[in-house]
Amino acid sequence: MGKIRDILSAGMTASERKEVQQALRQLSELHGKLSATYTLADNLEHITDGRTAAAKLIKSEIESLQLEIQ
Repeated sequence: MGKIRDILSAGMTASERKEVQQALRQLSELHGKLSATYTLADNLEHITDGRTAAAKLIKSEIESLQLEIQ
């Protein structure tokens, strides 16, 4: 943290700016990869939970109809 404070207080050289820009690009790429992974995982979980909920509802309706028929 001290190095960053020193850089900001003294100004950045061209090589330091390039280093910061490269680090920001790497962070952006990592963010993109993590976002895609966790969005996909969240979507799959939602689909699975939705299917489970729908299956339970349909099963409940079938059981109700079977009771009415008997």
